[in-house]
Amino acid sequence: MLQIKDIMTQNVFAVPEDQTLNLAKGLMELEEIRHVPVVDANNRFVGLITRGDLFNRMITYIKNHCELARKEEIHLRIPIKSVMKRDVVTVDPQDTVVSAIPILLDHRFGCLPVVSDGLLVGIVTYVDFLKMAHEILKSSAVDFSVTDEGLSARCFPEKT
Repeated sequence: MLQIKDIMTQNVFAVPEDQTLNLAKGLMELEEIRHVPVVDANNRFVGLITRGDLFNRMITYIKNHCELARKEEIHLRIPIKSVMKRDVVTVDPQDTVVSAIPILLDHRFGCLPVVSDGLLVGIVTYVDFLKMAHEILKSSAVDFSVTDEGLSARCFPEKT
């Protein structure tokens, strides 16, 4: 059965929790990513920061400190650890892809950090699942259709 390690991104960009939002914002812009795992000084996974977190925190900060007009200054003042989500659902590289999909769907997550023994080893995003589905559908001998009862599949015998 297909495992998370088979579809995850292994070379993950992460930020240290003691840095400011400016680092996370710059990384997201440079690498065109929406989710950045956060690690502690021992490289252990401690949280996640998203583009939405950056935006929401900046709005809150502006409301409370209106004298500060420049976004760059705001991002330089706010530590990542004050904004990141700490209670993040993670998966293990050995978990099956089938078991991870309902987690994304039920919670509407955009990603799942992949953690082994507390260490960040990868990340799997909804894009990884779409790529996997695309590859399966391209090479599949299955015809999918939607009926009143929902999705149905019809298998074709392999050509020999």
